[in-house]
Amino acid sequence: MRTALYIALGIFGAAFTWFWIVAVLSDRTEREKPTWLDLGIGLVVNFFDALGIGSFATSTSCFKLWNLVPDENIPGTLNVGVTLPAVLEAFLYMAVVDVDPVTLTSMISAAVAGSSVAARPGEPISRAPTATAPDAHADSHEIFFMLMTPLLPGIIPLRT
Repeated sequence: MRTALYIALGIFGAAFTWFWIVAVLSDRTEREKPTWLDLGIGLVVNFFDALGIGSFATSTSCFKLWNLVPDENIPGTLNVGVTLPAVLEAFLYMAVVDVDPVTLTSMISAAVAGSSVAARPGEPISRAPTATAPDAHADSHEIFFMLMTPLLPGIIPLRT
């Protein structure tokens, strides 16, 4: 089972790299070379990702703090910029950490299913006013707690 996951991950990583190279070579526009700041951000956020903190939130914070990426380009930048380091992390963790293959396969399946379902509704979101962000953030926490309440007795979601 683990060998099949290594093979699938290798095929995905190679295919992603191939399509990325083809896309870059077919687009003849002049590209900026990464700066030391870009490389530093990549190092720090991927280190955080390896610790389990995640890389999307930290990358987005850095992009916004230093005005590196326009808001409408952040999702694509995150998806492309973090893919190959995540493939490398997956290879390393599967080699070092002993995880039950059924657990690993079900987690991968859940991630693929969740991203497939959640990606479509997020596509049409434009640059919405930031004043609504705290309300949406609070509502997402309430929904999480409402879903978790049957699983965790004694926790009652309260509106703050």
